[in-house]
Amino acid sequence: VLGDTFERGEVIEATVTFSVAMDVTGTPQLALTIGANTRQASYATGDGTTSLVFRYTVVSGDADADGISIGTSALALNSGTIRVSGGTINAVLGLGSSAISNSASHKVNGATVTAPAVSGASIASRPAGGGEYGTGERIEVRVTFNRAVDVTGTPQLALTIGAATRQANYATGTGMRTLAFSYTVVAGDVDEDGISVAADALTLNGGGINDARSATTAAGLGLGTNAISDAAGHQVNGMAVDDRDGGRGGPPPSRVTGVRVSPLDGGLRVSWSAATGSVSQYRVDVADAAGELVRRVYTEAGVFEAVVDGLANGVEYTVTVSALPAHGGENGPPSESQTGTPQAGAGEPDPGGEPEEVPVPALPLAGAAVLAGLLTSAAYRFRSAGRRPASGGTTPPRI
Repeated sequence: VLGDTFERGEVIEATVTFSVAMDVTGTPQLALTIGANTRQASYATGDGTTSLVFRYTVVSGDADADGISIGTSALALNSGTIRVSGGTINAVLGLGSSAISNSASHKVNGATVTAPAVSGASIASRPAGGGEYGTGERIEVRVTFNRAVDVTGTPQLALTIGAATRQANYATGTGMRTLAFSYTVVAGDVDEDGISVAADALTLNGGGINDARSATTAAGLGLGTNAISDAAGHQVNGMAVDDRDGGRGGPPPSRVTGVRVSPLDGGLRVSWSAATGSVSQYRVDVADAAGELVRRVYTEAGVFEAVVDGLANGVEYTVTVSALPAHGGENGPPSESQTGTPQAGAGEPDPGGEPEEVPVPALPLAGAAVLAGLLTSAAYRFRSAGRRPASGGTTPPRI
């Protein structure tokens, strides 16, 4: 969500936190009061944990200028169950003082869909030799939008290399905020001042870049103040063939395929198929719902599996794997993205402890039922301090 208002197609997420871990069956619901209407947020994830997540997608006609409310009796089983994990004790469903009234930072306007706009641009690759890209090296430029976007076809990003304009083709990133564009240096490319990317460099090339919520809402393409001029550390010297792989003459690595992601408790297990070409190591990147990098790990060239820990259970992450070239550098071609969601009790326990919490402003009413935007904002976790019943007690768990 941008600002304080959810628009059509955005997902409202509400998390209800209990004093003990709960098992869930069926699809319980949480009633959201949006203006004069009641909308049902359906249970999405959290089985076996203390925090249950409910989600609702804003539709045309939803409107609330005062902010979403969640009443004390909003949580309903909807023919499902919510019970103490591993037991038969039913949860007490009343929210009590944790109810939310007119959350001013969570308004709704389902009549609008604001087009995504470019919010940043950067050159993500590095020259293998440390100063200049040689012939055969790949230049990767990333363009970040303020909302997640879907890509069709092969949009292009014009790079100014010396007096020439070279087109970097779209490589990866659909469904996320950040798109990667790739160009391979050819003989004759020379830029002693550094690569530039103009404000009007991004073009569709017969493809499309649209709001991930609405295929008919095209993204704004102008880079504006995010344009890049004479990027220091990104000079180009295509006068000589890049043989900086120790003279072995190995071909550059191929794109990684066969990426598989499985959940662990507080982490993800990632595996993939070996890339062809000359590979020094593999890099695994994990991004959150907003497309921001949260974890990065490396493996040796002969290792095709990695465990990424320190992640939040119940949160969906996007994973890519890159094969890095033998001559060094970070500009290996990324795989197609895959998603995974850590789950409590899955695989080995989390060795990394609690993930870093992101501070957030105080809510209008402190409580365990909270709201957070998906797709277009950073993922937050909210918790409420609760008193557990004494060991062996039979007091039903409360929110």
